[in-house]
Amino acid sequence: MGYTDKELRDATQIAYMDLSYGYNYLVEIKNEKPPFSIMQIINSTKDIEIRANLEDKIKKGDISIDLDSWKITAIHDTNDDNGFYGCIIETSNNEAIVAFRGSEEPNINNQLKFDWIDADIGLLNSTETSQQIIVDKFIAEIKDNEYLDKYTYVASTGHSLGGNLSDYFTIKAANDFSDKIKQSVNFDGPGFSKEFLESNKKEIDPVSGIMKHYQ
Repeated sequence: MGYTDKELRDATQIAYMDLSYGYNYLVEIKNEKPPFSIMQIINSTKDIEIRANLEDKIKKGDISIDLDSWKITAIHDTNDDNGFYGCIIETSNNEAIVAFRGSEEPNINNQLKFDWIDADIGLLNSTETSQQIIVDKFIAEIKDNEYLDKYTYVASTGHSLGGNLSDYFTIKAANDFSDKIKQSVNFDGPGFSKEFLESNKKEIDPVSGIMKHYQ
């Protein structure tokens, strides 16, 4: 068991894909239950422009995993409201990756405010940022819906701002999923403020050994 850095990097790229449209279509219109393969979600995306963008990512090689075998168990997408996007990727019957989207181009929607000001700059002097608060809600949603119950090996990952959210998830979810979360990788993302480290020391110490940070 365990994921390579390459597999976790691919998972971060999946978090940048706009899969909510196809996912919600399958759940709300087709009344089907996840997990859905990533290719199934892409094929169910009715918005022509969004589907074209997804297919373009595949053609460019941004995503190099088997889109039929990797599946999406759940998506928490409030990107339009606060810049947050997280998803659970099932890679086998008992393994999954929780992936978080990082900072996007500042000229897209309100991402300058959401990602670069409220989140990135907020990390400098805050015990908790607006997007970290959404991670708390995502964790509660995961618990309530038992999204991780079937998995025995769970990893968390993210790039840029998503890397910080991955670390945050690992720290905050450890009490509920300590027997499942085995890896946590932050790809070139920021760390935490002194205030956060001091106030969460008890939660950080037990998981520090599974957390890896690439800069």
